[in-house]
Amino acid sequence: MPKQATKTKKSKVNFQKETSYLFISVGIVFLLLIATHNLNHFLKENAVLGVSTEKQCSRNEIVFWEVFLYDNRNYLDGWYELAQLRLNGGNFTGASEALMEIKRISPNSEMLVKLRSAF
Repeated sequence: MPKQATKTKKSKVNFQKETSYLFISVGIVFLLLIATHNLNHFLKENAVLGVSTEKQCSRNEIVFWEVFLYDNRNYLDGWYELAQLRLNGGNFTGASEALMEIKRISPNSEMLVKLRSAF
């Protein structure tokens, strides 16, 4: 009988060792997964509001006004907005084209005077 008692003690000790190794292994794998996940978020480029987002917004606005003014050639305020956006974006030839359209629609416009002073 004494041999059986020692056998069950050994099997319990082995089982405890195996389960502790299993828990440690699972814990290490879990920590590695969390670290990888955090590293991916750390390396991902953050969207910071600034010059790049302003340029993207102004590009979208420029495209909007170009499409809109294609259908509505005599909309003075639209040409004014387009000229301002192009001027702010550094497209001076595009801004001068918009100024010529403003002059064509309304040669004595106050908007034209304001934009020419900024140009």
